[in-house]
Amino acid sequence: MYTENKSILLTETGKMRARALLTKHRLWELFLVEYLGYSWQDVHEDAKALEYVTSNGLKDRLNEFLNKPMHCPHGNEIYENHPETDKLKKLSEVSKGISCRLHKVEDDRDLIEYLEEKKIALGDEFVVKDIDDFDDSILVSSASEDKHIAGKAAVRMMVEII
Repeated sequence: MYTENKSILLTETGKMRARALLTKHRLWELFLVEYLGYSWQDVHEDAKALEYVTSNGLKDRLNEFLNKPMHCPHGNEIYENHPETDKLKKLSEVSKGISCRLHKVEDDRDLIEYLEEKKIALGDEFVVKDIDDFDDSILVSSASEDKHIAGKAAVRMMVEII
């Protein structure tokens, strides 16, 4: 179904099917990174191809082989193993002075390359020190250094408040 703002609204059946497909995709991403040496920015296209040809039986075996992981390399939940969605916020929604941990990022090659250049990884903890009103960039402080994060990256990074 389409809504007035041209977004898609899924039925419950549609949500279940989407989650099943995403589970296959995320399991393949993890397998390709962990066992075949893919980088986390290069894994998406091959995982996308594999998700469509993966039977439920193969998905179950892959899930067992990977020890029922909770997350893909990008930090997104593998729904079958983690049915509850964490209470996460976009980094762009975190106020100054708040401590947080990077939990997941959008599965986008440019964003991942940007974060790797900045030496920002899943699990990193930092404090939001400043937010630039002009370009929405965010200054964060970690144990090792301060880093500026572009506003358009911050809206695509999900953090857990700690």
